[in-house]
Amino acid sequence: MVRMTLLAILFALAAFPWQSLQAESLIIRGIDTDRSKTVRGLSKQSLQSRWGEPQTKRGAIGDPPISRWEYSDYVVFFEYNHVIHAVQKR
Repeated sequence: MVRMTLLAILFALAAFPWQSLQAESLIIRGIDTDRSKTVRGLSKQSLQSRWGEPQTKRGAIGDPPISRWEYSDYVVFFEYNHVIHAVQKR
């Protein structure tokens, strides 16, 4: 019984398409990564003093509360009162 189980496992491994397990790098051109990296951890007040008033402020959703501010080129996400991520709009 054990021999049959091991044989079945070996057969399944041999039939698995190992060549399809590859990683690819995605390169996105035109994203200002320096600007988005420099804001992580800033408070809302500090970000607003650097970047100015956002075009739109979206209220917090969920737990922990996640809110977002939308600028002309970026969307900035906050957890509580601090920046957790900034992404460039397309």
